[in-house]
Amino acid sequence: MKLYIICFLLLAMFNECDDGYETVDVYFENNSDEQVTVLALWMGDDFSILQPNWMSEWPNWVRTVMPNEKIIMSRVVYAEPDNYQLLIWKQSTLDKYSKEEILWKNIYDKRYRYTKSELKKINLTIVYDGK
Repeated sequence: MKLYIICFLLLAMFNECDDGYETVDVYFENNSDEQVTVLALWMGDDFSILQPNWMSEWPNWVRTVMPNEKIIMSRVVYAEPDNYQLLIWKQSTLDKYSKEEILWKNIYDKRYRYTKSELKKINLTIVYDGK
């Protein structure tokens, strides 16, 4: 029994250990009347649209968000690059264009760009209203 207690205490201590980096959640809120697809990117020094290079990561980086839904879009670790970018496609846009057209012509409905300090100023919540 003592061994279980010691193991439990050790696990609890390691669980509380911190790697020194602040971690927070970034929320995305879809206040439009249409389902949207959102691609979140952490960028280095600029906000270039690297859509063709990143789209191969769709399963890992892209989320579908229903109308009036709020989700955790990303977990921010403050050791990562400073610039955060979201590209948004309405379902009607995805229905209108092929994936190849979207990728190579950089078609999107909305683009948000923030630094980590700007994200904090908006309470880590990006609200899309469909416009």
